[in-house]
Amino acid sequence: MTTKRFLPFLLALLALSLVPSGSAQTPAAPAVAPAAAPAPAPKPITDADVAGAPVPTADARAKGDPDGSLTGTASDVTVTDAKKGATIGDVVNQVGQNKIAINFVWTLVTGFLVMFMQAGFAIVETGLCRAKNANHTMMMNFMVYGVGMFAYWLIGFAIQMGGVGAVANLGGTPPLNSEFTITLFGKAFGLWDRTACFLCIKAPTT
Repeated sequence: MTTKRFLPFLLALLALSLVPSGSAQTPAAPAVAPAAAPAPAPKPITDADVAGAPVPTADARAKGDPDGSLTGTASDVTVTDAKKGATIGDVVNQVGQNKIAINFVWTLVTGFLVMFMQAGFAIVETGLCRAKNANHTMMMNFMVYGVGMFAYWLIGFAIQMGGVGAVANLGGTPPLNSEFTITLFGKAFGLWDRTACFLCIKAPTT
C-alpha cells in the first residue's frame, strides 16, 4: 500500500528531472577588448636636446657631492666646440672612449691582483723552507717583479698584444697587426708581433 502511494510521486520527480530547464543560460561571448591607441612615433634626439640637458650649477658643486648625484652628469662629457655645446657626436664619442677605458682598467686590475698571488707564494715558500733560507726566499719573490718587468719590456708585450690591432675592445691599434704566425694543420697560429718588441709600437714598413 505504501509503495503504491509513493510510486506516482517518484515517477513525477523522474519526469521533472528529465525535462530540460528553460532557464539555462547560454555562455556569454567573450568581451572584446577595445583597440589600444597606437603608440606615438619615437621622437629623434637632436643636438638641441643634448645641449639642453640639465647640469649641476657651480654653487651646487661648491657645496660638495655627498650622494654622488653631481658627478658623471652631462657637464662631464667632453665637448669639441664650447660655443656650440654638447652634440650627439660628443656623447657617442664619450661612450666609445669609456668602453676602451673600462676594458683597459679591468685588465690592469686583474694584473694588480697578481701581486697578491706573489705574496701568497712568498708566504708558502718561506713556510716550507728552513728559517735560515727564509730571507733568500723572500728576496727571490721580490726579484720576480724586476725580472718579469724586464722580460715584458723585451718580448712580453709583443707576445701579449701581437695581432690585436683589429680588436676594437682594445683600441683597434693598426700597427699591432704584423703578427708572426705559423701554419699547423691548415690553421694559422699567431706567436708574437714583429714590431712590438722592446715595447716599441711602430707601423710596419712595406
